[in-house]
Amino acid sequence: MKIKELTTMPRIIGILLIIFAVIAYRLQQTPQAVILVIAAIILLLSPNKNAKQCFRELIESFKLKKEFAIIMFIDAIFWVVLVLLGMGLYAFLKKTAEELGIVQLTTGITPELLASYNDIISSFFTKSIIAIIIFFLLLIVAYAVSRALIWLELLNKQRHMQFLIRFGLINLVWCALWLLLTGFLLVSVRSAAGAYSLIGIMLLYTHLTTILHYSYTKKRAFGIAFKDAFGTGIGSITGFAQQYCYIFIIYILLSQILRFATVKMLLVVSFLLLFVFMAWYRIYMRNILRRIA
Repeated sequence: MKIKELTTMPRIIGILLIIFAVIAYRLQQTPQAVILVIAAIILLLSPNKNAKQCFRELIESFKLKKEFAIIMFIDAIFWVVLVLLGMGLYAFLKKTAEELGIVQLTTGITPELLASYNDIISSFFTKSIIAIIIFFLLLIVAYAVSRALIWLELLNKQRHMQFLIRFGLINLVWCALWLLLTGFLLVSVRSAAGAYSLIGIMLLYTHLTTILHYSYTKKRAFGIAFKDAFGTGIGSITGFAQQYCYIFIIYILLSQILRFATVKMLLVVSFLLLFVFMAWYRIYMRNILRRIA
């Protein structure tokens, strides 16, 4: 590698990551050190032309427009809806559980009393299961509508009810597949590796879902969207290596802001940073997918 190539910004960032990796290792933060070393190697060994292009895409993603604020607003509305749905489910389950205390099983137990109590228990479980099912269905609807509005904004597409319905259906199938996969993982892996596997699944879900949403919003085809999600998302995973190094760096930098947040403001600041990061992430990935997908 020539000296001139080492002075490009991606290479400089790679060298800095090596330094930070050494610091993290000395602070006994081994996982962070390993990730930093991997990111540094990717940035240092990537072809110079490709490295410059990826860095230009990164810089371009910081040229924020109105869409950035709109995406953050839609995300915030979704989380408000999620909290309200959760509160509603909790209140309903609490009220339903209180009905179990209406009948007191004392010394004067009769067959009629037992039958009445069994009916109440049966009603409790039936109502609880129905409430949980409704909660998850409404959650998927809120999630699908919010993601659809976000990607319509990102790709500057017109809003149509038919698209929202079909977008909801593809998300219903997609979420069901990932729930089955996650459930299988939780049942089969019970060691410490299970936690790392779950984190890996969550990251992979975010990556593939972003490509699925981009593809379907752009091409409006179920089959092509699934094909792109796995074909581009996994088949061309090396094409995202440098970009995810930058995404990791941005995430780490934003998370440092939490150090300055007070205990009372920690939750608010955490959510605000989440909205900022995810809005930027989607804009950055959109720019990348326009070239790759």
